[in-house]
Amino acid sequence: MVSFTHREPGTCAACWQQAGLEQISALEPEKLFNETTSVIVLAAHPDDESLGAGGLISMALERGIKVHVIACSFGEASHPDSKTHTAAQLAALRKAELAQAMDRLQPQGTHAGRLHLHCLGLGDGQLETQQEQIRAALEQHAGKGCLIASTYRGDGHPDHEILGRIAAACAAAHDACHLEFPIWY
Repeated sequence: MVSFTHREPGTCAACWQQAGLEQISALEPEKLFNETTSVIVLAAHPDDESLGAGGLISMALERGIKVHVIACSFGEASHPDSKTHTAAQLAALRKAELAQAMDRLQPQGTHAGRLHLHCLGLGDGQLETQQEQIRAALEQHAGKGCLIASTYRGDGHPDHEILGRIAAACAAAHDACHLEFPIWY
């Protein structure tokens, strides 16, 4: 199991190789989106959605598929020892960056208006204790034909892992496709 906190270096490449990285096959967009009616991206912190699923979001939008991005926190606990930003300042900065990322992903023309951002504003680093709010937000958009993408259950970051478990359970309950993306690769 990979473990991570913001105070430690990232996971070494050899650990990911041992975890089976080579066995992951590439996604085939035509098969993936063949029966997909909507995409839900469940992200713990601003930037998880872009780093982990930006390409998926873009491909879905290009095909005219509605996308819901659920950002659970604003990442205010990512730099607790910062000498330049308070947690509130960091949250505001990351919220603005999230909005900018969504603007860049939003297509123009015929597919405009298909990308929807939902900010839950839950406590960064505390998502395990806020599972009911996350489940409720996810359930609002889940259903047959949806594809749910979330952070990886084995990512090593507790917020990422709980979202992966919540998304997997929701996908199973709706007979939906669930994709996981690692952030601390």
